Order: sequence, then C-alpha cells, then structure tokens
Amino acid sequence: MLSDATGEVHCCIAALHIALVGSSAASSTTMDLPIICTLTGPELAERRRTVLDAVRKGQVRTYRLPNGYTYEFPARAEMLERLETLVALERQCCPFLAFNLNQTATAIRLEVTGSQEAAAVIESLFGSANNE
Repeated sequence: MLSDATGEVHCCIAALHIALVGSSAASSTTMDLPIICTLTGPELAERRRTVLDAVRKGQVRTYRLPNGYTYEFPARAEMLERLETLVALERQCCPFLAFNLNQTATAIRLEVTGSQEAAAVIESLFGSANNE
C-alpha cells in the first residue's frame, strides 16, 4: 500500500511473518516498516485471483483486534496449505504486517496485525469485522 502526497492510500496485498503459535502483537520492527508493496498492478490482480479469493471464500468468522484482525477458517488440511502459501507469498512483497497462524482441532485462525496505517490493507485482503 502506498500513500500519495494527498494522503490517499493505495492498497496492495499484504503480509510478513508467520508463526504457528505466537504473540498477537506485531513486532516493533514490523510496525515501523513503510507500507509499500512490491507487486505491480497485474501481479496483484493475479495474486487475488489465484490465492486470496479462495482463502477469503473459506473464512467463517472475523474478530477485530486492537492492531488488526483474526480470521477463522475450518480446520482442513487444504485450507491450512492455502493459508501457508498466502503468507509465504506475501512475505516476499509486503514486510509491514505480521501473521500468526494457529490451528486447533476445529479451526484455523489467521491473525494479521500491523500499524494503524496498515489497517486498510488488512481489510482489503480479508474484510473487516463488519463484513463477515
């Protein structure tokens, strides 16, 4: 995501760190990084079509956090694989968000956090708590 001279925010797909079990707060290093994505417009469109749309369709619940969101998915092997693929791809282009991926017997929870300015990116990726 980029901000122009008017302060308008231009969105991109996001992510960085994955921890199978970890803290819910983004690290201070992640919080201080500029909100810049290296994907081009066509690359972003392709990422949304091939990876993100499938992940978004599998979402069952959304929870608002002070610095991001937790997205809940069914505990299925193929969903875990999709989420791991998404995070691996996203860490290559947008190092300003943190991901925590936790699995229980019944659900997979993807926690996406970052700075206050990164909230629009998180919402554009997966939706907000109001868009369950």
